Amino acid sequence: MKKKVFSLCPVEPAVRIRALCSVHKSDYPAGYFYDGESHDFWECVLILGGRAGVTAGDSAFALTAGQGVLHPPGEFHRVWNMGEDTLQLLIFSFAADRFPLSGHTAFSFSCAERALAVAARIRELFVTNKIMILRPRENASPRELQGAVSDLELLLLDLLTEAPVPLPAELWQNASSALYAKAISVMKESMERRLRMSELAALCGTSASSLEKLFFRYTGMGAMRYYGQLKMQQACALLREGKRVKEVAFALGYTDQNYFSTAYKRHFGIPPSREGRH
Repeated sequence: MKKKVFSLCPVEPAVRIRALCSVHKSDYPAGYFYDGESHDFWECVLILGGRAGVTAGDSAFALTAGQGVLHPPGEFHRVWNMGEDTLQLLIFSFAADRFPLSGHTAFSFSCAERALAVAARIRELFVTNKIMILRPRENASPRELQGAVSDLELLLLDLLTEAPVPLPAELWQNASSALYAKAISVMKESMERRLRMSELAALCGTSASSLEKLFFRYTGMGAMRYYGQLKMQQACALLREGKRVKEVAFALGYTDQNYFSTAYKRHFGIPPSREGRH
């Protein structure tokens, strides 16, 4: 008998979530500012009501109800209420083994009710501390848990296939956001230096006080602190590539390895010598 030859067609999902961090809906009054953060997982922010100012890496822009933004792992991001009405946000944060993006993206959506239903189902099946997902509930079946995560994966995929947000040029290219983007570009080009505030301001064509106000507006922190955080993120990436601690310290402008190690531990909670082994 002739042996049959079979072939298998590989099927790789576009989105594969491996862990949930948080799923929550929150309302924020006029004047609200979130301090900002960066973390090693994805975050999807949907604007359900109001008008939001958003900082995403080196970009700053405005979004309204029916629009959203996805922040990739490691990107600094911040949100604030730009209007007089309550800002309503629905946020999903998760770690993914596969995701069809590398950087942040803004998008429009028309599936608010579906997104709220996905969020409600996840919160029904998982124990939370109001914000963070802690663990599956004891009475939740494997089918229910997998179904809820699959629903979120499909929601995210659909959000990415809807039309991109038609952001007006002035929201991307006004004087403030352009100066902010330039300052971060200068920082990234000066990672091997110990750039001073006066030098940064001069390279950006503005005063130190104006630049400091701009960074507090978009990031909630001073420019030099933000510069230091960029260096720490770069240090982490270099260490995970296998670079030695001394090598990384000197590559980022630290003449004292001990000072670098102290700064790294203060930022990440572990010494650089343990990075990649924890």
